Amino acid sequence: MSISSKSASSAHLQTAPPIRQWEHSELVGKRPSTTALIDPTIIQLPQNPALPLQYSIHACPRSFRRTLQLIFPSLPSGPDAPTLHILPTFQPTSCPILSWTPEAAAEKDHLLLTFTTWANRLTLALHAEGHWADLTDPASGLPVHTQQGPSFYPDVEGAERLLRYATVDIGGCRLLEHPKWGSRVYPGTLFTTAPIRAVLSCMTELEVEGAQNESV
Repeated sequence: MSISSKSASSAHLQTAPPIRQWEHSELVGKRPSTTALIDPTIIQLPQNPALPLQYSIHACPRSFRRTLQLIFPSLPSGPDAPTLHILPTFQPTSCPILSWTPEAAAEKDHLLLTFTTWANRLTLALHAEGHWADLTDPASGLPVHTQQGPSFYPDVEGAERLLRYATVDIGGCRLLEHPKWGSRVYPGTLFTTAPIRAVLSCMTELEVEGAQNESV
């Protein structure tokens, strides 16, 4: 049985209340996404409770999947391959994303650790249930858990395609323009063939586990 984005989001947020219930218009792009199954949602991670993390879940467009095969050679393919879901995530930054001051470098390292800690735990939880899943290293765009292909995943282009977020070119570098946080945003992406219900269930279990660890 399929699960609607509204009911899935509601069930998920009951156990993981957001820092603030952002207005939907603050999180989506200028044009509505045709691939979103779970709209942009803000959650609070136990390992970094002061910082919001936005995620959404998208059905991978067929043409985009062929591109992802060059990044993830182990990605199931063929007519009977399960639907691939993409989870783009974003964290706001206090320093300009192109800044390389010691403070900016330390912040990026912290945001990278926050994303990879959460995404690695979610990936391994999905593996334990028998699903294909992986994340890409935000710094390189390369797979973390599976075989690396000849290409890499561009988080900025992915957000532009899946969420219709705008981009701006600064000095030959394309920066993402988040509707709420502008260009001060740190992206990261997870991929899985698990059904949405399984993804949300694993996310909830990890959040409950993290909250319990925090209380010990």
